[in-house]
Parts: sequence; C-alpha cells; structure tokens
Amino acid sequence: MKRFGILLSSVVIFGIIFTMPGCGKGHKSSRSGIPTSGSTGNGSGTNTNTTTNTNTNTGNYPDIPSPDVGNKFEGGTVPGNKSIGLAEDPEAQSIMGGTDLERECLAAVNRERKKVGLNALYWDNDLADMGRSHALDMAQIGYLSHGSSTNNSYLADKRAEFLGIAGNYKRYSGSGYCGMPLAQIICENASMGYKTVSSVVGGWMGSTGHRNNMLASDHTHGGVGYADGSGGRFWALELSQRK
Repeated sequence: MKRFGILLSSVVIFGIIFTMPGCGKGHKSSRSGIPTSGSTGNGSGTNTNTTTNTNTNTGNYPDIPSPDVGNKFEGGTVPGNKSIGLAEDPEAQSIMGGTDLERECLAAVNRERKKVGLNALYWDNDLADMGRSHALDMAQIGYLSHGSSTNNSYLADKRAEFLGIAGNYKRYSGSGYCGMPLAQIICENASMGYKTVSSVVGGWMGSTGHRNNMLASDHTHGGVGYADGSGGRFWALELSQRK
C-alpha cells in the first residue's frame, strides 16, 4: 500500500491491529502500519474537514505527576514542515498543558505503566506540541505514518531536531531507542480512527511494538496530540527521556 493509504469497509472488523516498524520491538512489516479503527483518506490531496484543537484542559489528572515541562512554542503555533510531517496550513496551535482529551490519554498511558510497576510520565508541552502538529498534518492530508505524506521513513527524531527541542532529550545510539535504530531521541506511537482515549490506548496495548513503546522503562516524559479529519481522529503519542 503506497504511503499507507488504508480504506476499510463499513463492516466492523474485530481483532485486527496494523503495526508499524519504527515504534519499537515486535514489528515485522516492512511497510508503515499503525493501530487503526475506521477509515482513512487516500493519502493525497488536502482534507478540508480538519479540526484543530485550541482548548486547554480543565480537569485534574492525578495520574500525571507535577510539574509540566516545556514552553518552546507557548502563545503561538508549531512551525510547520510537511516534508517531515509537521502541519503547515494551518500550523498546529501550541497548547500549554494540552487539551482534556490529550491529557487524559497520557494519564491512561500512565495507568498502564503503573500496572507493571513503571514510573509515571511527566507531561511535556514540547512533545505534545510536536505530536499535535504531526497528527494535524496526517489529518489534513489523509495519511498514516511515522514519516510524512511523501516520506515513509521514521521521522520523529527529525521533527524534534527541526523544532529545536531535540537537545532536551537523551540521545541513544547502537540498537537505538525503543529497540529501533532510527529512533534515537523520540519514541512515537500513532493511530487513526479511534474516537476515545480508552480505544486508542487499548489499540496500542494490543500491539506488541506499541505496547513496548508505552511500557519502556527509559521514558520520563510524554506528550499527546490529536486532530480530527474526514479520515477520522488522528493521534500521536511522543515519549522520551528528558535530560
């Protein structure tokens, strides 16, 4: 499938998870694949039904420790670069603390980590802003990848470098971060079509590679971004070890 354009029928399909190399260990496909539910666009053109997120969270999230960190793009937008999967038109909004849905997603990830005795992740606004921009780019164009609409390579690290935030995080070498040679700074989970936090986190937990990413002991910080488009709801979870 070129540029991972996926079209599912209207029949509800149970028990199928599409996994992706570049997320972590356990991936076998040589093509991009991300847990998915619902249908996507065809990977070309512009999605005019994209919804950007501008609301800040209003709730209390005891599963996320304090304090939040990161303020690189506070009060503005996240610089776009479609060649590496960052939304350009419009650019994604920087949201300190994230939206309620985004923050609840990280809280759900932390609950899964707690079940296996792992540390809870701190909210990182820089990671969330990067994830939100990538989710928006996928929603705008209608594709699903850790890369971009024109490059199916793992580009999460390049996004962090372009945005000037890569230096905040430990860089791995050798076998790479999360067991993936191309991931040396950022571990990324992404998906589309899931409307709720419980369904998207459940989808990741049902995929070996994505579960390994979420439950890696090296992580200290995380951020989540999402965007809605005609292909459904797109998510990007960004995880790393902040210096």
